[in-house]
Amino acid sequence: MRLDVTRRLLRLLRPLAPLMTVSVVSRVVNQGLGVAIPAVAVALVVGVGSGSPLGPMLILLGVLALVKGTFRYVEQFTGHAVSFRLLADLRTETYRRLVPLAPAGLDDYRTGDLVARVLGDVDRVEPFYAHTIAPLVSAVAVPILACVGVAAWVDPVVGVALVPFPLVAALALPWLAAGQVAALSGQARTMAGDVAAELGDAVQGARELAVFGA
Repeated sequence: MRLDVTRRLLRLLRPLAPLMTVSVVSRVVNQGLGVAIPAVAVALVVGVGSGSPLGPMLILLGVLALVKGTFRYVEQFTGHAVSFRLLADLRTETYRRLVPLAPAGLDDYRTGDLVARVLGDVDRVEPFYAHTIAPLVSAVAVPILACVGVAAWVDPVVGVALVPFPLVAALALPWLAAGQVAALSGQARTMAGDVAAELGDAVQGARELAVFGA
């Protein structure tokens, strides 16, 4: 069921795929530089010890830091631009589908819960577009690039030996935590709907409560 929902969300992304691609590439570059900058800093320390000139390496570090910050901004800007455009479309589509059901088709739902679905539940899609797709691709691509870099510039054996660690972090740990996260997410959704329904009932009945002193 979750895979079906994920596929539907990805289909909605098609018109904005170029913008999402920019976000993904920017994330990969940003995270890749997060690995490269410490490596350059280590090379700087080693170079100073061997008498290499300090200036060029410091300039390189400064440029890399600026580039990293730039790509971080581009990633966040494009990812949220995609997310908020799709949120507006989803909210409109959800409301459009609810209107024909009123009033008979919505008798079993509380007003506050419906409002929570149109507003809160749709907003929960935002992290998928803004904080999931690009980090997911980056979590796979950056460790692979890092291992390739180590194999190319340090030692092929060391590069191959590092491969299992990102695989465990990217595959095993999320799989182990998925069940618990899904259960907690369902509980949180139920509680949020109950709170919204109680609040809606209290606001709608405020006049009666005041009249009866309740």
